Amino acid sequence: MKTTNILFYFLIFLYLLGFNQAVAQIGVNNGIKFDEESHDFGTFDEGKIAEHTFTFTNKTGKVVTITSVQASCGCTTPSWTKEPIVANGQGKITASYNSEGRPGAFSKSITVLLTAEGDNPESFMLTIKGTVVGVAKQTPNEVNALTVFDKDSHNFGKIQAGQKVAKTFSFKNIGTSDLSILSVYSPCNCVTHKMLTPLVVKPNETGTIELTYAPTKATTKDEVVMIFTNSTTQSQVMLTLKGEVVEIFNAQSILKESDGF
Repeated sequence: MKTTNILFYFLIFLYLLGFNQAVAQIGVNNGIKFDEESHDFGTFDEGKIAEHTFTFTNKTGKVVTITSVQASCGCTTPSWTKEPIVANGQGKITASYNSEGRPGAFSKSITVLLTAEGDNPESFMLTIKGTVVGVAKQTPNEVNALTVFDKDSHNFGKIQAGQKVAKTFSFKNIGTSDLSILSVYSPCNCVTHKMLTPLVVKPNETGTIELTYAPTKATTKDEVVMIFTNSTTQSQVMLTLKGEVVEIFNAQSILKESDGF
C-alpha cells in the first residue's frame, strides 16, 4: 500500500514539475502569434515605396520587448513598436521596400528579435516579396519628339527632263518635346527643299515641308530625301520621290502638288 502511494505521489510530482517547466518555457517562441509571417505585394511599378505592417499578439503571459529588427538589404527599411508589449497586447513591425532602380522579382527577409521577462531572446523571420515592373525613364538630355508624315513617298508620274515639280508633305509632332528639323539631305542635287513652317514644331502641332524635284535627264530612279531631327528615338525620317523622267515634250516652268495632313 505504501509503495502504491509513494508511486502515486511521485507521478504527481513529475507531472507538476513538467507543467511548471512547460509554463516557464512558454516564452516567446510559443507565446508570440503573428497574424502572418510573409506578405506578397504582387506586381507594382518601379519607383513605388511598398509598405506592409506585420502584427503579433503577446500570449506569453509576460512583458515582451522587441530588441532589434534587421532587414536583409538596404532596400528595406523596418520600423517597430518601441514600447514594451504587455500580456495580450500587440506589437507591430513595418517593412518598407524601395523599388526605385530595382525592376524584377524580389524576396527580402526581416529578422525580429524578441525578449520576454526572464527569458533569453528569441528570433522570428518575416518575409516580403513581389515583382517590380520597370518604368522607362527619360534622361535629362533625351528629347521625346516623334514625327508622323501624312505619307512617306510621292509619285509624280511622267516628268519632263528640265521641268520642276514640287510636292508638299505635312507632318505632326506626336511626342512630348519640341521637334526641331536639323537638316534635310538628298544625294541628288536635283532635289531641293523649303520649310513652309518654323523649324521647331511644338507637341501636337503640324509642320510642312516642300520638296522640289528638277531632273535634268531621262531616268526612272527614285530619289531619297533624309530629314534629320533632334529626336533621340527617331533621329531621321526618309521620304521618297518617284517618277518617270522623259525627254522634253512640253515647256512648263513648275508644277506644284499639295496635300494637307
